[in-house]
Amino acid sequence: MDPEIWPVAKFGPLLPRFKKEKMPDGSTEIFLKNHDKWRLWVKWRQPFPDGTYWSAEEIGSLGNDKAIKKAFKKNKVWPFPTNQDEISKKKALLLKKRGDRGEEGIRKVRPQEKGRPH
Repeated sequence: MDPEIWPVAKFGPLLPRFKKEKMPDGSTEIFLKNHDKWRLWVKWRQPFPDGTYWSAEEIGSLGNDKAIKKAFKKNKVWPFPTNQDEISKKKALLLKKRGDRGEEGIRKVRPQEKGRPH
């Protein structure tokens, strides 16, 4: 991604990606996809036409290895799965085993930054 065309204000937390697989016994298991399939939240200097500043971009398209390494080192993800159902509980457990945690203050969205909380 060309920073001259798409200037980045900052990089945010990770957006983990999951996959479901049928097991031989007929049950369904949840797994984390490889890191190259995850996304990274990006805050752009200029908003999109709808006023949104944030988007979740594929890690492979960013070309900023330093920001990606830093995001994985922080172990912050958004949104962090809730405990509302069994699938969400499994997802949360997988992330906790990796040492990941949810982003703090995630419920607060600045009016000028519709889309992704700060």
